[in-house]
Amino acid sequence: MGEAQFPPARYTPDMTLSTAPSRDRRPDIAIAVAACLWGAWWIPLRLLDERGWGGDWSGTAFCLAGTLALLPGAVIHRRRIATAGSALAVCGLLAGLAFAAFNHALVEGEIVRAVLLFYLSPIWATLLAVTVLGARFRVSRALAIAAGLAGAAVVLGADGALPLPRSLADWLGLIAGVAWAGALTSARHIAAVPTFDKAFAATAGAAGFSLAFGLLLTPDAAPASAALASALPLIAAASLLWLIPMTLMEFWGASRLDPGRVCVILMIEIAVAAGSAAVLTDEAFGWREAVGTLLILAAGLIDIYGPTGSGPRPGSPMDKAEPAS
Repeated sequence: MGEAQFPPARYTPDMTLSTAPSRDRRPDIAIAVAACLWGAWWIPLRLLDERGWGGDWSGTAFCLAGTLALLPGAVIHRRRIATAGSALAVCGLLAGLAFAAFNHALVEGEIVRAVLLFYLSPIWATLLAVTVLGARFRVSRALAIAAGLAGAAVVLGADGALPLPRSLADWLGLIAGVAWAGALTSARHIAAVPTFDKAFAATAGAAGFSLAFGLLLTPDAAPASAALASALPLIAAASLLWLIPMTLMEFWGASRLDPGRVCVILMIEIAVAAGSAAVLTDEAFGWREAVGTLLILAAGLIDIYGPTGSGPRPGSPMDKAEPAS
């Protein structure tokens, strides 16, 4: 199957790296709302973990339920999805790997560490946007990345240690960020493919990777059959009212913004995750976490309100957008 042959939509200013005064803020808002939802995503994961769905099995349940909920629409649009071919498959596999790895890190590791390692993704996303999509780099993006990295270093560099991953959960948090940057770049490259198709590919990929992680990494945590009935309401509610909306919002916004900008705005998730974890768990939240969170939030503000850039190079993939639906 070849790549999608959707007609390119009209180019608009919100598809550049710049922040013109008249630019449409709806993609920014969609990504910010999705970030808030992702920041508290650990709550349903750990609730299901407490009900006997340990390790990667909680992520498997939610992603599989989300895939099944979107399946009727995928069947209706099967020809359109088939036309997108390998390009959509790559996007779905990268997003699925990111979701599954991030879910593992949230359940098996420390919430704040997992989220901060994931949010090294603006580095990878910006590099990919410049090299693959033809975006032009700007000073405010560099400052935003520097502030974000400084925040991560403050939290991860406790006791003078290097701010590096220290466990499998940490490494998967980092891998999730790299894969997500690739997924955003892929989504922007196939911007003409409708949001629904990308969301379905992502949830299906996440279900597959989560199941593989469960079988390989946490087989002993597989739920007993008795745990299914009591968990069904939580699985259905979190999938329909949480996972699917935030995935749709994220891909809708990502189709209209460059990947580096998306990753920087998504840093709002860190504040939500750190705050909710401090209130609802016994994970430490001291001055390091507070300073790191403020630095990372500053990174998002710098990117959104920083100096205007010069936009994409003419003829680059950044000149394409998803058609209005």
